[in-house]
Amino acid sequence: MSTNWLLPLGADISARAAKCSFRVRKGNISKRNSGAPSLQTSTPPADQSVAHLAVTWLLMIPCFFFASRGQLWFQNADANNALTAKYSSLVGGTSTTEDLVIDILIYGIVVMLVFPLIPQLSSARRGWMVFAALCTLAIASCAWSQLPARSLKYSLYLAIDTLFAFYFYKRFSPERQIRLLLLVGWISLISCVLMALFFPHFGLEPGASGAWRGIYAYKNACAMITAFLLPGALYTSANTLMSKCLRIMYIALTILVIGNNRSATGWVLLTSIFLYAGAVALVQKVHSSDRPIVILLGAATALSLIAAVLSYSREMLYLIGKDPTLSGRTAIWQAVVPSLLKRPILGYGYQAFWGYAHGEVANVAALKGGLPSAAHNGFLDTWLSLGIVGLLLVLFSFLKASRDAFSCIKSRRSSYLNWGGCIILLMVVANTDEKAMMVPSDLIWIMYIVACVTMSEGAQDIRLGLGRG
Repeated sequence: MSTNWLLPLGADISARAAKCSFRVRKGNISKRNSGAPSLQTSTPPADQSVAHLAVTWLLMIPCFFFASRGQLWFQNADANNALTAKYSSLVGGTSTTEDLVIDILIYGIVVMLVFPLIPQLSSARRGWMVFAALCTLAIASCAWSQLPARSLKYSLYLAIDTLFAFYFYKRFSPERQIRLLLLVGWISLISCVLMALFFPHFGLEPGASGAWRGIYAYKNACAMITAFLLPGALYTSANTLMSKCLRIMYIALTILVIGNNRSATGWVLLTSIFLYAGAVALVQKVHSSDRPIVILLGAATALSLIAAVLSYSREMLYLIGKDPTLSGRTAIWQAVVPSLLKRPILGYGYQAFWGYAHGEVANVAALKGGLPSAAHNGFLDTWLSLGIVGLLLVLFSFLKASRDAFSCIKSRRSSYLNWGGCIILLMVVANTDEKAMMVPSDLIWIMYIVACVTMSEGAQDIRLGLGRG
C-alpha cells in the first residue's frame, strides 16, 4: 500500500509532473501559425535526486521551529509558571544567549536553502508585492520605533520568513507543499501528545488545570497551529485504504489535541474548517448554472448565523466556556485604544509595543492589571506596530486573496486551491481574538503568504484559461 499521503519525500515522482501547476511568465505565451497560444512551463527540479531528499528533511528543521513560533519547548522552561502566565515579560521571558544561538542556526539553514533562488526574485509576480511592502515598512519602522534594535531584529526575521515562503512555493509542487506541511503536522501532533503525557512541566499550561500546550509557548498557539495544519490532511490525495486511514487518524489526533488544549479559539477554528470544507464541496458539486444560487443561499445563511451569534453572544460564549470579556480580551482592546490614537499613522515600530514594561505599554499594563504579550487581535497588533499604513496593506492582502479565492473555488480547479482558500479563512477567524499575522518566525504567517500567492496565480491562470494545481 502506498504511504505517499504521509511521507512526501521519496515517491510520487510522476504525480509531481502531472500535478505541478503552470507557472505563467511574461512573454511565455507565444502565437503559433494557427493563432492558438502556446504555453511554456518552467521545469521543477528533479525530485528523485538524493540531494532533494536531504534538502527535504533539512527543511523539517526550520518548519518545526516555525511551527513552534520560534520558541522551542526547552527554552525558558523556568518561566513556565502561573506568575509568568499572568504578568508576561514583567517577570521573565527575556531573550537569552541560547535563544540567539538557536535563531542564528535556524535562520542560517533558511538562508542556505533560499540563497539559490534569490535571482528569481526579480521575476516574482504581483502577488508577492504586498508582502515585500510589509517587510520594507517593518524595516523602515526602526527609524521611529520605541525599540529600534528590537524592530530591526524582528523585521529582518520577517524578511527572511517571506523569502522562505518564496522558496517553499517555488521549490515544491502544489501536492508536495501540502504533503510537507502534513509531515510537519504529524511531527507536531505526536510531539504535543508526548510532551503533555510524559513531560507535563513543558507540555501543560501553567494555571490552566492541565490544559495541553505541547511544544508551544502557550495553549492558544498550540490550538492555532494545530488547526492551521489540518487542511493539509483534508486536501491532499488519499487514494488507498492506508492513506484514508492515515487521514482519519490525523483528524482524530487533531481533535484530541485541541480537545485537551481547552482553547475556545481552537474549537472555533476547527468548526470553521469543517464548515468551509462542507460549503466548498457543496458549491463544487452543483452544476455551474446553479452555483450562483447556491452561493447566494450560502451567503444568506452565513449572514443569518453571524447575526444570531451577535444577538446571543453572551449565551454562546458561556456555552463554550468563555465569559463575555473573552478572558479579559475586551479589557485589553479598550486599554490599547488611547495608545493607538497617539501614533495612528505609523505605529510604535515593528514588534516594539509589547514585550517590556516601558512607554505606552506600561499604561496598558496599569489599566489591565498585568502586561499581556499581545493585543489578542491581529488587526489591532498590526495597527500598534505599523500604524494604519501597515494595517491597510494587510487588509489589502486579505481582500485580494478573498477575491482570488472566490474565483478559484468557483472554478473547481484543484484541492490545492481549496487548501489556500481555507488558510485565508482561518487567518481572518484567528485574528479576531489572537495575533496570527506578521508574527516573526511563525509558520502560520508563512502559510498565509503561500496561500495568497497561490490564489493570486490560480486566479490569473483561470483568467487565461489554464490549469492550476
